[in-house]
Amino acid sequence: MKIIPLFALILTLSCSSKNNSLNSEKIYVSLDKSQVGYISEFVNEIEYVILGYESSSYLSFPKKIKFDQNQNIYVSDDVLHSLFIFHPDGKFNFSLKPSGRGPREFVNISDFNLIEDNIMILDNAIGKIIKFDLSGNFIEEFRFRDKSTHFFQKNDYLLKFTSYRSEYENFNFMRYNLLDGKNSGYVPFPIEKESIGNFDLHYSFINNLKDKSVYYNIPYSYEVAEFDIESGDLQDLLVFDFDKYNLSTSYYELLKGGRVESEKFNSEVSEKKLVSEVATFLPFEKLNYISVVQGENFSRHTILMDKEKNIIFQRKDLSNDLDGVNLNRNPWSFTDDAIVYLDHASGFLDKYKNRNELKNDPTKSNLEEFVSKYDIELKDDSWVLAKYKLKDIN
Repeated sequence: MKIIPLFALILTLSCSSKNNSLNSEKIYVSLDKSQVGYISEFVNEIEYVILGYESSSYLSFPKKIKFDQNQNIYVSDDVLHSLFIFHPDGKFNFSLKPSGRGPREFVNISDFNLIEDNIMILDNAIGKIIKFDLSGNFIEEFRFRDKSTHFFQKNDYLLKFTSYRSEYENFNFMRYNLLDGKNSGYVPFPIEKESIGNFDLHYSFINNLKDKSVYYNIPYSYEVAEFDIESGDLQDLLVFDFDKYNLSTSYYELLKGGRVESEKFNSEVSEKKLVSEVATFLPFEKLNYISVVQGENFSRHTILMDKEKNIIFQRKDLSNDLDGVNLNRNPWSFTDDAIVYLDHASGFLDKYKNRNELKNDPTKSNLEEFVSKYDIELKDDSWVLAKYKLKDIN
C-alpha cells in the first residue's frame, strides 16, 4: 500500500488554498433560436447493445458507464457495489466485486475512472483509492480519507469535486499534490450555493481518450471546468449564458429548505422556463456536445460547439427519424464517436412499441435485428445501451 502524508491531505486549506479561477469569456446561447430538429441532422447511425442478460452479470442499479479505447464497457452498480465489464457486443467479461476492508479489497464504489490502462476505484466507506489493470488485476492502493463524491487521480495529483461544502473555503474543486500534500482550490462558488446538496450523478470527471484535458460539468451551474490531464491544473472555464432564461443565484437558497422549498424551486424553473444547469457536457475530439433542459421538461436543446467555442449546431426536441425510438432524455455516457443512452429493457420495449413512423433510411439502425435477436432477453431483467454515432459535421 502506498504511504501518503495523510496529515497533509486532510483539510489543510488555510495553508495552501488559493483562488485559481479564470476570467473566461461567456458563451452566449439564445435558446429562442432553437428550431425543432431531427437526430439525423447530426447522428449517422444507431447501434443497440444488450447488457446483463446472463445470470452472472445482472445489473441492479447502474450508476456510471465508461468505455476504454477498445470500446469495452464498464458499468458501476449502486446496489451491488460492483464494477461490471462487458465486451463491446455486450457479452459479460468479468466483474470487480466488494470483498472486504483489507488490503486489495473494497466494500463500495463511490466513483471510478479509466485512466490510461488502469481502473481507479474510490471507496469512501474505508477511505481508499485502489488501482487495477484492465483485466482486473490489482496494482496498488492508498488511503485517502477526505471524502469525495467524484475524483480524478493521475500521476502525482488528485482532483476532487467538493459538492458545495463550506469546509473547502467555497471552492468547487480541490487539487491535492500526492507527494508533498499541498493543495489548491479552484472555481469559487457563491455563498447561496453553499451546502445545497451532496451530488452523486452518473457523470463524474470525464475525459476523451484522445484529449489532453479532463472536464467536469458543475451541477446547478452554467460552468464546465477544464483541467490539464497531466498536471491537474485548471486551464479553462467554459461559462454559458442563457440570457433571460438564466436562474438567479438567490433561487439556489431554496434547495437548502427541505421538500417544500425544493418544490418551490422546481415550480419557479418550470413556470418561467428557466435553465437550472447545463444538463450534459461531452467532449469529443473535434466538438463538444451540450444538452440543456428548459423548464422542467418544456424543451430539451441539443447544441454542438467546436473547440473554438463556436456554436455549429442548435436544435430542440429532437425526433428520432432513423428508427423511430424516442429516448427523450440526457445521455449517460459517450465513446470516441457516439453519445450513449441507457434504458431498462422494459422501458425500451415500451418505446419500441410506440415508435414514430419513419421518413428516413431504417438501415442506419440495427433496431429490428436487435429486437428479433434478443426477443427473450428483452423480456427479462436486462439493460439496453443505445449508441448514437455522430456525423463528422466539422
